[in-house]
Amino acid sequence: MFQLNFHDLSKFIDDIFIRSNIEPRGITKENIFGLLFQKTHGLNGNIYFLLQYPPDHSSYNSVAQKGNVRLTLYILFWLICFIVYGTGNLLALVLVAQSYSSYSLGMARGSALVIKVNIVIVLLSIIFSKYLPFIIHKISASVIFVMAIVHTIGHMIYGLSVFNDFAAISGWLMNLIIVINIVFILLKSKKFNLFYYGHILLILVFIPLLCLHSVFTRYFGFPEIWLIVLLPSLLYVYVRYKRYHPKRTVITGYQITENIIELSFEKVIDYERGQYLYLNIPNISKLEYHPFSIVSMPLDSNMKVIINNVGDWTTKLFENINDITYINIDGPIRSKLENIVKYKKIILIASGIGITPFISTLRGLINTEVHFIFTSRDQYHFDLIPTPDNNVGCPRYYIHYTGVKNTNDKNYIENINNVVFEEFGMDMITGLESQTILSRPNWNRLFYQINSHNRCRTGVFFTGSSNVSKTIQKELTKYINFYYYEDTF
Repeated sequence: MFQLNFHDLSKFIDDIFIRSNIEPRGITKENIFGLLFQKTHGLNGNIYFLLQYPPDHSSYNSVAQKGNVRLTLYILFWLICFIVYGTGNLLALVLVAQSYSSYSLGMARGSALVIKVNIVIVLLSIIFSKYLPFIIHKISASVIFVMAIVHTIGHMIYGLSVFNDFAAISGWLMNLIIVINIVFILLKSKKFNLFYYGHILLILVFIPLLCLHSVFTRYFGFPEIWLIVLLPSLLYVYVRYKRYHPKRTVITGYQITENIIELSFEKVIDYERGQYLYLNIPNISKLEYHPFSIVSMPLDSNMKVIINNVGDWTTKLFENINDITYINIDGPIRSKLENIVKYKKIILIASGIGITPFISTLRGLINTEVHFIFTSRDQYHFDLIPTPDNNVGCPRYYIHYTGVKNTNDKNYIENINNVVFEEFGMDMITGLESQTILSRPNWNRLFYQINSHNRCRTGVFFTGSSNVSKTIQKELTKYINFYYYEDTF
């Protein structure tokens, strides 16, 4: 028999908590130790029951649902869109090219038209981001890059001057700006500020150069370039101007946990749940802007954002939180989460710090069936889950903690949690009335269970890693009544 006294049992369990990066919520370690000692005392000090494997919540039998119709429609819709878009670009390129005696010059002119049309699409995809999928922005930007290469090669083959006039020089400058932005896009996750200002460079420098380039080449006159490129660009600049709110007073800033702070500041803009903004703190850097979800409710007197300590900028923020007096705001930015109001049944899915856009949403949904799936490898993220308010409806929580890597420790923790939950009706990992599962979600099983009792039109909203989003999208093709929206990073 495996027998321990109270002191040894406490140390044994505490070591498991330390290895698993778990600090009990809603109940003290001493209460847990006492409860477990009481259980083992009835078994003559034997803690063998803690070594038994708990029910495996993650390994379900594969659950299938007829989803061929949904999958077929999904593929057919995007195939038609791709064919129409691709055919339009190809026709513009070929028809213009054939109108010139020199095919190389014709390809240069045709690619120029394709570039201008796709710039408009890129701008409109930003202005109307609530309604247009972000993939349109990415595809159009990629086409601009490819056509810029075609345009440059076409002119070089035709033999036009390379650096002898403004048209040529402006063309090379635009190519340089495109290359710079491609590099900044690849560095986005580590150097977001380069990505942010690289895109501002596109608006302030690239598009004016494009307009002047077109006028100097005499291929497009001023009226045409105004209608095709300059008008949408000015509309975008106006939208950006309306979003900018300088020198907003900071009300409070305090640490929620060791790695998370909440920043509260005066409300100067109207916003909707799920929207986000770009934040600049001059005390830390006069130029850096970073995106954060708005976690306060639209009717709150102050605005709030939650910031996770994950880099140099946030580290400086944590160190100087008491010295911050004012901030600059670029926002609010529209989000796919605004579509939540369209549905009476929704599934909210978050991974890691991706929970922040849902904090205000979970607090204010009325007459809506809500299922919230949250997975994280850091326990402190669970402290951000808002306590259910019975006055506005109670979401159903599905919490998955993936921070325990050792299989034996995982079995210990899950069994201990079962004992605590049976005794206190509370999960010791989150402090909620829903038990945490120590594994990744089985999406197939979860979606089947959620859909089985009420097969109505359902909105599925995800924020988090793009890799997780791809897995979810694959599973959702089986359900014709599920409509998916994502905000990935």
